[in-house]
Amino acid sequence: MDPISLAAGALGASVLALAFSIMMVKRIKDAAEAETESRTALLTSQLEHAENTRRDLATEVAQMREKLSEASEKRAIAETTANRVPVLEAEVKELRTALDQWREKGSELETALEKEREAAKEKLEMLEDAKTKLLDSFKALSSDALKINNDEFMKLARENFSRLQEGAKGDLEKRQQAIDGLVKPIKERLEAFDTKVNELEKNRKEAYGELREQVGTLVQSQHKLSKETQTLSSALRSSSSVSGKWGELQLKRIVELAGMLKHCDFDEQVHFNTDEGVQKPDMVIHLPGGKNIVVDAKAPTSAYLEAIDEKYDDERREALMATYVTNVRKVITELSKKSYWKSVDSPEFVVL
Repeated sequence: MDPISLAAGALGASVLALAFSIMMVKRIKDAAEAETESRTALLTSQLEHAENTRRDLATEVAQMREKLSEASEKRAIAETTANRVPVLEAEVKELRTALDQWREKGSELETALEKEREAAKEKLEMLEDAKTKLLDSFKALSSDALKINNDEFMKLARENFSRLQEGAKGDLEKRQQAIDGLVKPIKERLEAFDTKVNELEKNRKEAYGELREQVGTLVQSQHKLSKETQTLSSALRSSSSVSGKWGELQLKRIVELAGMLKHCDFDEQVHFNTDEGVQKPDMVIHLPGGKNIVVDAKAPTSAYLEAIDEKYDDERREALMATYVTNVRKVITELSKKSYWKSVDSPEFVVL
């Protein structure tokens, strides 16, 4: 066979190999573009879903802010009312539950992002593997006669694959940045919300501690008051003179609280000489126009103090109350017989 025929045959083989290589590159490129478009559509759908999720979370954040505001108002009420403390604890528990749910949603978004990264990484590995296999195929088909054409083709193939890799990486980075842009505000809001919940819990504990301290002080005051009341009750029951002095003291406090002045608006222990003897009412209140009102501070309370004692049963208590009524009526009868109005210019009655 002559050299021209050999050259023509070699050239034909080179042309066929070049056409086959170009066809293979075009198919791989078309497949990669189709895969990229499909992946782009999927990422767009996921981005829309993430945007919808972000809107839902934003709505929930607004609702939780309202609940947090309500919880703050309830906390202010709880500082003065012990019964509101359990309500505040329930609100905090509900907020913590919502916070845990938001954290789970954030974790799900981070998991989805990690899966997208792994998928993109696998795609790049597949492209690298395809590139390696294609290079191996080109090397198997190469020969000394087609070395220059083969080198140019390999250079062109490398450039095409480089562009494909850069496009895929750039698209992945954009998607990743978009997802990070959605996740970052949610994460920041969750952290701020977590801080608010911790602050609310701290304030609740402080309020609960203050409330417990106030309750302790109130209990101590109650014990002290109970002890003083028992002492006063024992003193009033021990002697009629003590109960009388106590009645006179209470009467004086009442008129002084009413703005009256001694020797101006009232006098104490005023003596009157009558046909029946000397009369000494506890107080005489002076009215305009020279009128007076006689007040006698009798305090027959011994039976009443025994009746309110918890150690007695209902039957004994009723008997003591009947005795108390009898004693009061007896005092009224005695005062009516004294006829103070004959010695003092006063109405025909006495204030007991």
